[in-house]
Amino acid sequence: MPKDATCVEVSKLHCTVLEAMGHNVICADFIEWSERTNNRYDAICMNPPFSEGRAEQHLQAAAELLTSTGRLTAILPLGMKNRPEMKGFHYEWSDPIENAFEGTGVTVIMLKLTRTA
Repeated sequence: MPKDATCVEVSKLHCTVLEAMGHNVICADFIEWSERTNNRYDAICMNPPFSEGRAEQHLQAAAELLTSTGRLTAILPLGMKNRPEMKGFHYEWSDPIENAFEGTGVTVIMLKLTRTA
């Protein structure tokens, strides 16, 4: 991740680690922050929380923060691959990724999302 990346993180511990690595850190709930910010981004990389449908909520919020030619890469629960796609975006899905996170049994998928309109 580039040093000048802006990171939005809710965990104070993770904020401290990211700051120590030299990143610009906003210690906040992403959904709340996304509703307040006027910033738009050419690129977003995310690993949202998976429980209680929050991954989909985070993906939709992040997509709204893209510029007209922006792209987003996200690690998502495998089950999101079958969800309806948002209009105005091109979707590119990876193959399922199993056992990528130590101590979990979750299978994930990577999405590359590019704004088309």
